[in-house]
Amino acid sequence: MTPQYSIATAFFISVLIAPTWILLAVLSRWEEAIYFPMAVRYLGTAIVLAGVPFLFRGWLPRISLRLLHAAITVAGLAYFLSPVLCFFALRRLPSGFVALVFATVPMWFILVAYGAGRERLPSYFVLVAGLVLLYLGVRPEAELRGNSLLGLICLAGSVVSFVAGVWVSKRLFWLHSAVELNFWSMMLASGAHWIMGLVNREANAPWAWSQSYWIYLMVLTLISTGLPALFYRVEAMGQVTTLQVTLCVPLFAILAGWRAWGETPVNALTLLGAAAVLAVLGVNCLQGRPSQWLCHMLHNDKRQGDRLACILDAFLRLIQGGSPTKIQVVNLSIGGLGFRSLSRFEPGQKIAITVPLARNLTSVTLTGRIVHVSPSRNKDFPWIGGIEFEDISLGKRQSVVEFLARIAQAEEEGVRSGGALRHG
Repeated sequence: MTPQYSIATAFFISVLIAPTWILLAVLSRWEEAIYFPMAVRYLGTAIVLAGVPFLFRGWLPRISLRLLHAAITVAGLAYFLSPVLCFFALRRLPSGFVALVFATVPMWFILVAYGAGRERLPSYFVLVAGLVLLYLGVRPEAELRGNSLLGLICLAGSVVSFVAGVWVSKRLFWLHSAVELNFWSMMLASGAHWIMGLVNREANAPWAWSQSYWIYLMVLTLISTGLPALFYRVEAMGQVTTLQVTLCVPLFAILAGWRAWGETPVNALTLLGAAAVLAVLGVNCLQGRPSQWLCHMLHNDKRQGDRLACILDAFLRLIQGGSPTKIQVVNLSIGGLGFRSLSRFEPGQKIAITVPLARNLTSVTLTGRIVHVSPSRNKDFPWIGGIEFEDISLGKRQSVVEFLARIAQAEEEGVRSGGALRHG
């Protein structure tokens, strides 16, 4: 990715996402309705996630029992509880402050889910100190709209719920397509918001919304939520892009809120707090790999770092010809697999992998490309590497990987039961 393309990409993402917090603050303070606006938002975003791929590729999302379980969990955490709490928080706190707090989500997620970043714990203390200073700076303005401490508690709960939604989607439900998982999660969340809206007696609210309210809601739904959800799925997030998005989105939100409403007071506390938070985010973004930053957001389909460990005996051969070589598959992911082998292969080589089943009477063959190979300390398999799947659609890839994962689990359980029988 060239620097010029990264700058343009970062600017595009920032322009799409930054108004989210302003629009949410406008909607939360304009009407008493809580659930119906979110129901419209997530229903519209789900239509974008399904409609755009269908128009360009004829693709429609599918559903399975396992995907339904994942969608229910993610919908409840990330698309129901989190936005409701955020809605309450934005009724009291400045939108720029909320945007800056949510910009810190990647750091908390990496620390909690992967344990990465523990060596930079001082930066977390600076991050918390910056947020505290920023809150003290905006508190007098926030108190004019109600209890700011209650808003802060709601905001913290919203962030925790969102991080939990990201965690389960990447650690427990990593196998599913990001588009399918988000589509069904948003559909279920929209239904839940509709039901709660009816319970909360908001049925007549949409008829009373003004034209301006509907325009803001459609911009939030289609431009600030729907398009970024699609863009995050395909964007590789290079180092420059990741850094600029990390800093530009909250900065744009703070400046827009200040210029539009003057709701972010300019004083020593807010300036020092915002500078500290942005500095910590920038430094940690540069020190961490892009695959451990924004690529772990809910909508991203790259799935770096999320792999299922397993042991599967297989055979690898070059597409151009040659005799098969015995390998062991040691991990699986939605994008490919890791292996160890007797022979060394060159990165970029087109290969075919055959996994024998039922004592070699049947087998599964997959095509792919060698991504990397390096020496291993294992005497039986002196080389270790990674393979990226090719010529397999996302839906079929998901089915194949899940099938291989079940085969590996069955073989492992068979070995354990056989060992127990022999021991007995």
